[in-house]
Amino acid sequence: MNAAHGRVPAWFPGNREAYGFLVELSEGNAEVRSAVTADRPPSEEVVEDLLDHLSDRLTDVGFTGDWEITPLGERIEDLIDVFNNLLPEE
Repeated sequence: MNAAHGRVPAWFPGNREAYGFLVELSEGNAEVRSAVTADRPPSEEVVEDLLDHLSDRLTDVGFTGDWEITPLGERIEDLIDVFNNLLPEE
């Protein structure tokens, strides 16, 4: 598995740091972890599920009490951009 070997799968368009952060965010969610550590690109449906997961994490930990984005929130937003770019344009 890529995460175990520290390798970024070929389908992931981000860098090693972004991928490691994604794997970290997937802890505790076996379905998400399986999708992000797979050697093959996720399907459109799985990408949408990953975006839901990332959006939930952003809401949970990405803002201050005044809804200002935190550095952690900015990193999650960067991952959301990565997965949005994997979806076909409408």
